[in-house]
Amino acid sequence: MQHCARCKIDIRGDKERCPLCGGAITGEAGSPAFPVIPRQKMPRLTVMKGALLVTLVVEAAMLVLCFILKDCPGWVALIMIATLIGLGDVALTLFYRNNLLRLITWEIYIAMILVFLTDVFTGFHRWSVIWVMPVVFAALMITTTAVALATKMRVEEFILYLLFDVFMSSVVQLVFFLTKVNTLPLPAVISFVFVIVFFLAMLILNHRAFKGEARKFFNV
Repeated sequence: MQHCARCKIDIRGDKERCPLCGGAITGEAGSPAFPVIPRQKMPRLTVMKGALLVTLVVEAAMLVLCFILKDCPGWVALIMIATLIGLGDVALTLFYRNNLLRLITWEIYIAMILVFLTDVFTGFHRWSVIWVMPVVFAALMITTTAVALATKMRVEEFILYLLFDVFMSSVVQLVFFLTKVNTLPLPAVISFVFVIVFFLAMLILNHRAFKGEARKFFNV
């Protein structure tokens, strides 16, 4: 049975940290306190086939649209690229599920780079800088929190991802503003304010977890 020296309690089951204080625990893991009902899992191959089918349908629909319009607008190419990225994301998630949040974060940043390049090579109308990036940076904060909660990641771990997103959002959008690439900075300003407020809100709502982690880090 596991034991927490700080709370002076015994803990049944297999826990990484004390459920009361979040501190380190000692002892050997035991059987779970309550019976666990096995979940029915969908086979990976079935999920991959479904994702591939959706990708083929979207790609075919975009090609037909380009044929009808006798031109291929930039947003059509964007949808096609995003669909392929989504397929790759599903494949990596199914077969390499070691850190879902890290995978999604890097995939989104790669997608933003591809969106920017698509804008550059289709006339560079700056829609990627003015609209897409501010929206994606704001959505990334929400996505990061949702994925972390769904995967039951420790707060002090996923907050580092939020801090990285705040840093990237500030640097990237500031560079575009100073170089005058962004000719309509209002969406970027709104996005930046939202990112900062969201990050501060997460710090305030989870201040106890950070306080406990700081005490353990500094051996207080």
